[in-house]
Amino acid sequence: MPTPTTLPNRAAKKAAENVDQGAFDFMMPYSEQRRTLNVREVAKCLERSADFVEAMCSEGRLEIFAPEGRERESKRITRRSVLLLLAEQARFEPDHFLARVLRLVDACTAEQLGAIIIRATQRRARL
Repeated sequence: MPTPTTLPNRAAKKAAENVDQGAFDFMMPYSEQRRTLNVREVAKCLERSADFVEAMCSEGRLEIFAPEGRERESKRITRRSVLLLLAEQARFEPDHFLARVLRLVDACTAEQLGAIIIRATQRRARL
């Protein structure tokens, strides 16, 4: 039986696959160019306390870079490990979201579809 901090192999592979496909990027307010984040930024992203983030670092659930021998410890946490933590904690399949949105689109009026198309076009231009 897996310990509370580990996932069964199949679940871990599925979470990593979803991260690789970018399924959870919408939850990260930081761009892909930022490969590492500080503890405060990760806490904000996860909507948890800095103590929670520190605990995840101590358990090895978040990848960190921290120089040794410094008076003040400064941790940099990888963006991918934050995304993986989010994917591991997800209680949904990202692909199901798209299917539900498409069902809603089928029920829209012409005016509503026009507004959706305008908004989606604007959003895509920002990506």
